[in-house]
Amino acid sequence: SGPYPLRLAAGGRTRAWIPALTALAVALGVYLVVHAWVRFEVDRFARELSLGQGVHGT
Repeated sequence: SGPYPLRLAAGGRTRAWIPALTALAVALGVYLVVHAWVRFEVDRFARELSLGQGVHGT
């Protein structure tokens, strides 16, 4: 706590990990969303398959 982390981030080289950390966080978020979506889709597909092929019609 305090101004120390800010002073650390203001230093030349130490600022380089901020975009890297942001990119990592974004990539992780995207991965988690895609992973959850794929699992949902696979689960839905498996449920439709177990019910029979006749459920595809609206």
